[in-house]
Amino acid sequence: MESMELYEGEGLAVLGVAVRRLDVRVENCLAGQIAVHARDADGSEIAALAFRTRGGTLRIGPLREPRRRTWLDRLLRRGADPDGPFEVARGDVAPTLELDVRVPVCTDLRLLLGGAACVRVGDVGGRLDLDLSGEVEAAVGAGLAARVRLSGAARLDIAGTEGALDLDLRGASGLRIAGVAGPDATLRLREQASCSLGAGEVETFALVADGGTAEIEATVVCDLSFTGKGRFQVGFARVLGGVEASWSGGGGFRVDARGPAEAGMPGAVALTAA
Repeated sequence: MESMELYEGEGLAVLGVAVRRLDVRVENCLAGQIAVHARDADGSEIAALAFRTRGGTLRIGPLREPRRRTWLDRLLRRGADPDGPFEVARGDVAPTLELDVRVPVCTDLRLLLGGAACVRVGDVGGRLDLDLSGEVEAAVGAGLAARVRLSGAARLDIAGTEGALDLDLRGASGLRIAGVAGPDATLRLREQASCSLGAGEVETFALVADGGTAEIEATVVCDLSFTGKGRFQVGFARVLGGVEASWSGGGGFRVDARGPAEAGMPGAVALTAA
């Protein structure tokens, strides 16, 4: 079954929907409107969706609001983080729902998805808020500031960001951002998660690692702060400002090149390994 609708909205949020495929592209002719083309095997999955516009954002989610998480949910939840995303399993039923969404230029995007969804997003040019778990495979174009939460075996590629970065990776998840430019970046790395940030610059960088690997090619213009424990591998290509790092366990931390500090410019280095 298929349906095509046009909704009011300048932002898009897809929250808690079990999808097989999600495709989001920019249409220059759209202004303050979002077009949604949905299809599934028998119409039941489309019928279970709710489309609501709140505060200028079109929200696509379950027709029934998810129940509040209780203390029992926290107790029974699998994984290391009891405050992470709580998902209700769908059993062995694989979703057939596919969503093709067309949005205007500079659309803010929020995604909260799990399962084995395949996600493709064009250069929306707005803020990115991405919370992916399970086995989601996602490729996202260029955007502004980015907040990313990955868990399970989720994989995310972002073409580029221009703004602050707030990154939290756990499980066996992986994140790659090809190009970055922004005032600051915060990265929390856990378990076997991996992160790769490509060329560009950030003013300050704060990284906390409890396992995992990170390769930061972007130049840190001002200060770098690092705290690590356990088995981690973290490398920075170039830091121009001060470096404050402390770690314990069998991890590895390195900075390949120092900038102005080598010529007597400000840029204190404080390294502590326990």
